[in-house]
Amino acid sequence: MTMLGSCPTRRLIPQKVKKLILCLFNAKIRYEQKRLVKEAENASPHPDDMKSRILAERARYLKESDKGVRHMCRIMEEFAKEERKEAKIEERIEMPQSCLKVEI
Repeated sequence: MTMLGSCPTRRLIPQKVKKLILCLFNAKIRYEQKRLVKEAENASPHPDDMKSRILAERARYLKESDKGVRHMCRIMEEFAKEERKEAKIEERIEMPQSCLKVEI
């Protein structure tokens, strides 16, 4: 009978096991992220009808609590500002182009 201490591959096995565990852990995280995104895309707008507990809790917070509603309002205001900036830039580009078009 051989002792584990005398096994020449004793040091290699834990490293391989660590790599395997890390790989499986990362794969599970990626799967969960993809699953949550997929559920979010197909989710009901009502938190009570959502299958994912995590998404339902977050949606409930953003829709029903005062802090969540204020947070969403801030995000939407920032989004609207960005859209207005982009619209102004597009307008600045389109206006000279329309002036340069000459119909014959």
